[in-house]
Amino acid sequence: MRAVAPIVCALAFAGCVTTKAEWDPAAYRAAVASGDAQEMGRQARAAERRQALVGLTRERVHALLGTRPSRRGTTESFPAGDNGSVVDRDAFSLLLRYDRSGRVVSVDYTG
Repeated sequence: MRAVAPIVCALAFAGCVTTKAEWDPAAYRAAVASGDAQEMGRQARAAERRQALVGLTRERVHALLGTRPSRRGTTESFPAGDNGSVVDRDAFSLLLRYDRSGRVVSVDYTG
């Protein structure tokens, strides 16, 4: 078991082992702006894991994400990267569900 710790540390320093990202709206906005699919996905998964946007109004969500509200439905979808496949690329989404008052009730990563 002792021999495993140095190997894990070496892999972590080499970038082979990643930790779970913390939700950071600025990092999400930057990833969308630059087209960084991997970071979009990390941020979307972090938002889902923490349910980071739950309770926020539609206007506040759009202010955080740097977007404009598009419609007044009960769900909205935001880009969350893709699977990276050159042959059959699937886009992923950060899906927000709103209640009647326009507040987020759930955050899902579809991928």
